[in-house]
Amino acid sequence: VHLAHLLEILTQIVCDVGLEKLLKQPFNMNNKTILVSIASLEDPYLIPTITNALEKASNPSRIYFALGLQYENQPDVSFIENKSHILRYHPDNRPPLIQLRNDLRKYCIDYDYFLQLDAHTKFCSNWDEILINDLNNLNNFNKGKSIISKCVGDISPETDVDDVKK
Repeated sequence: VHLAHLLEILTQIVCDVGLEKLLKQPFNMNNKTILVSIASLEDPYLIPTITNALEKASNPSRIYFALGLQYENQPDVSFIENKSHILRYHPDNRPPLIQLRNDLRKYCIDYDYFLQLDAHTKFCSNWDEILINDLNNLNNFNKGKSIISKCVGDISPETDVDDVKK
């Protein structure tokens, strides 16, 4: 399994509507969309995580974001404005984390895949293609009810994940 490349908590599930689409049409990986969900509380690595996700994806046009931003001074995410759903909160008036992640998950109905992660995640090259392939391989055994998860690795923000030993 290629998930060791991510070195971060990754949870991948197929949204119900995405699974129906997958079963009704021939599989074409290039037109499958991924909604990346990030609940971020004053995390300085939010923007590097978003840019790294887009830079390392084999097909950045398939990547969309659902962001739960909990910042006193909201970060500028205008560069993904047409590719995102954003919930903004002041840290003093924010919902509990589980509720926020559930609220972000509700956006996945329009996407084929849903990836929940932290705002300090690094990606390997072609991560989107790797995850889709891995999930589809698992779905062959699990009748379309697979979840992929990975524990956090010890890595610094400056480390390029592609340089980490597999």
